[in-house]
Amino acid sequence: MQKFNNSTNQTFPCSRILSNPDIVYTIPENLFDCSQHSCDGEFLDSGRGTVVLFSYLGQEMVLKTYHRGGLPGRFVRESYLYTGVYKTRMWKEFHMLMELHTLGLPVPRPIAARCELSGPFVYRGQLLMEKIPHSNTLAEVITETELSDHTWGSIGEIIARFHAHGIYHSDLNASNILLTKDLGIYLIDFDKCSIHPPTVPTTTWFESNLRRLKRSLLKYAEKTPTFHFDDGKWQELKKGYDGIRVGITQGLLTLVVSSELAPTLLRLL
Repeated sequence: MQKFNNSTNQTFPCSRILSNPDIVYTIPENLFDCSQHSCDGEFLDSGRGTVVLFSYLGQEMVLKTYHRGGLPGRFVRESYLYTGVYKTRMWKEFHMLMELHTLGLPVPRPIAARCELSGPFVYRGQLLMEKIPHSNTLAEVITETELSDHTWGSIGEIIARFHAHGIYHSDLNASNILLTKDLGIYLIDFDKCSIHPPTVPTTTWFESNLRRLKRSLLKYAEKTPTFHFDDGKWQELKKGYDGIRVGITQGLLTLVVSSELAPTLLRLL
């Protein structure tokens, strides 16, 4: 269930707010303002966005403000072209997280999204999500300690589950995988991610996604002497991934063969 403030007010600036009442029914708009959390919030460096951790009504939350990256971000940091609220980055990520959570995949639940319109064609945006308790990024964890082969295999299995549903994570890296104290595994940051139609896995985006993660791990390993990663760890991850992927491939092949044989079978009836 989602609650959408679809105000027809055309006086600018104005806001559109989408919320998830299963977590918090009413969202004060000031929760989307980073400056409101300067005293009690924890600010994190997160690449293309400002991320703040804070608590509201006993619920641990993560506030993400969208920023541009690369050369455009040097000139226009937070503003985007507005072509409709459903095409905004925070709206898309909110709905993506809702869909993934419905599928039973390990992601943070979205709490609310805000689209700020400074005029008819320009917007800024923020996304509120639940905080995964007692969690750190994979990069942080393996800088401090060595993971077991079983845990590396479990990470591969989790990624394969996302791929089984056609989920393409456009920025799959060691900072977008969370591990909890009890070794629960979550994926985060689904900005610009997409859902692909089911196809028989080949060396296409499945493998491309994994290569992106491996490049990230190798990059960290080059910069950090205590980074506990090597080819053996990667092979354990791949074992876990391939174990799930074999089942995906067999299921999709059965589906493809069945759909191809269907016209023939109908003619024989």
